[in-house]
Amino acid sequence: RSKGVRHVMFIDDNFIGDIAFARALIEAMRPLRLKWNAAVSANIVDHPDLLDLMRETGCRSLFRNGRSSRGARTSRICGCACA
Repeated sequence: RSKGVRHVMFIDDNFIGDIAFARALIEAMRPLRLKWNAAVSANIVDHPDLLDLMRETGCRSLFRNGRSSRGARTSRICGCACA
């Protein structure tokens, strides 16, 4: 905040790779009132409470990277999770 930053993009293959760490980081960011985005794995849908926390703390979009059923690399934006 002291640098004037208001939006953060986490460049990580899987922001929620360690759920406990992600939850702690998200809670620590709450007072900063930032807008942020991150890449996550498909199992984010198994953690609706974490999705709620992300939305409450400024998450604006999530990106899911993975492979399609045909093995091609895909990247999809999940704008519904944190809009």
